[in-house]
Amino acid sequence: MTHEQSYEAIDNFPNRVGMNFEIGSTTIEPGTRKQVSFKVGLLPQGNDLTITVNVVHGANDGKVLGLLSTTHGAEFLSIEQIRQVVLGIDPGQLSGTILAVPMANPLAFQHKTTNTPGDELNMNRYFPGKPLGAQQTGSYIGGLTETMAYVISEQLIQKSDCLLDFHLGPWGQAILCIDRPVTTGPLSSEVDQLARLTRVKIIHDWDMPGGTSIKYALSLNKPGIGIEIGGGGFGEVWERKWLASAEQGVLNIMKHMGMLRGEQSPPTKQILLGGRAGLWPCNGGYHIPLVTPDLLGEEVKKDQPLGYTFNPQTLEVVDEMKSPYEGLLYSIRARGPIALGEWSYLVGEKSKAKWLS
Repeated sequence: MTHEQSYEAIDNFPNRVGMNFEIGSTTIEPGTRKQVSFKVGLLPQGNDLTITVNVVHGANDGKVLGLLSTTHGAEFLSIEQIRQVVLGIDPGQLSGTILAVPMANPLAFQHKTTNTPGDELNMNRYFPGKPLGAQQTGSYIGGLTETMAYVISEQLIQKSDCLLDFHLGPWGQAILCIDRPVTTGPLSSEVDQLARLTRVKIIHDWDMPGGTSIKYALSLNKPGIGIEIGGGGFGEVWERKWLASAEQGVLNIMKHMGMLRGEQSPPTKQILLGGRAGLWPCNGGYHIPLVTPDLLGEEVKKDQPLGYTFNPQTLEVVDEMKSPYEGLLYSIRARGPIALGEWSYLVGEKSKAKWLS
């Protein structure tokens, strides 16, 4: 399959006529942008809990791109990544529509947690969700997390032709990879092209569990990928680089989909991971990394020290982390407190990796 031929499947999305866009009870005219909020329920203090969809409706007909972030509230740099894309687009020059939910889980974001406070559920395992009150015996279905997932499924995923779900490191961790879902048939080629067009060096094939946003999109015959670029706590210089990388990847995909004019950047040399290892501390304390963000996507040697942790009271070293094999580093920790069993480093096994030219 040639490079040009592999683009054909994604171009078979149904086109929209250049007319008003309907979402909920709101009508959006061509060449305009609007925020549309959907009520999930009433919080104890009397405020509405809402999910807001940012709509950029182009002056010309085209496809609908869905952008989603913060299903995990601790991964908040992704909000800014989506913001840069949404605010940087001129609706008058856009063909098609962007639907963006930068804040999928407001309560988890408020508490900087992965799961929703209250029902303690991981939203990205409960798509497409259920409306509030739709109880099912022996299940959590109908709870708060499922209701938020239901709103996002109805107003974002179902209305999109393609879904980009942003995940990255929480404060103190940075990740650099594309989560490419394992799938078959025509969608496999489309998903592969999305991953290649991001130009992110590391691609991680993931047989995603049921309930993820991407898995739900695939069930609707819509391609999608997870984008993980960066994290918080590494300083302004690196965060700006990660923001720019995410933005350029999305714009490249939009050019490919015919939503923006201009030459799309061709895929770069990327690495498809096979095996991988996740390193977690056996003891908590104060962590000192021995690798820096510029090594994300680069090779590390077997037994190469990645970081160590010392007891902040006795000052003695209580944990050391080393690469388990010759591999490719794609997640790192920042300097500071680390909890027992907390995400730390991810290393792809070099012998099982495949270079994509």
